[in-house]
Amino acid sequence: VKHMGQPRGLLFAFRQAATSQEDLPAINNLLDQLSSSSHQINLHEFKRIVGQEQVFILVARDKDNKIAGSATIVIYETLTKLKALIEDVIVDKNHQGQGLDGNMLKYLITFAKAKGVFCVDLSSNPESVEANQLYENLGFKERKTKVCRLTL
Repeated sequence: VKHMGQPRGLLFAFRQAATSQEDLPAINNLLDQLSSSSHQINLHEFKRIVGQEQVFILVARDKDNKIAGSATIVIYETLTKLKALIEDVIVDKNHQGQGLDGNMLKYLITFAKAKGVFCVDLSSNPESVEANQLYENLGFKERKTKVCRLTL
């Protein structure tokens, strides 16, 4: 666990290791806030995900050590470049409006730079005006590309 400091009373813990059973309800609560179609993960699933060498989950905790938000970055190498993908940026509804999402993203960008990543991608709902403004303010540019998905 690497600590980043305490912006606005929040402690960042960067985890790429097992979490405790006590963390799961808070993580599942965040997932519920992200999407109504998300499923509850169990400890085995969570350990499997964070046990992958290329997956890093940033967890923000409040002054009472409760999880206030999280974000995931996946670093992967293609034939041309080392790249990263940011997914699942979630701030608990009780901690929104404090700049936590921006702080988490800045941390992940700095982390990616330190790893030698060429570019960081993320996707966002076009209707999420505030989130998209934040991404723009952090230097993300909208790509003129068609993103396709095949659900299996």
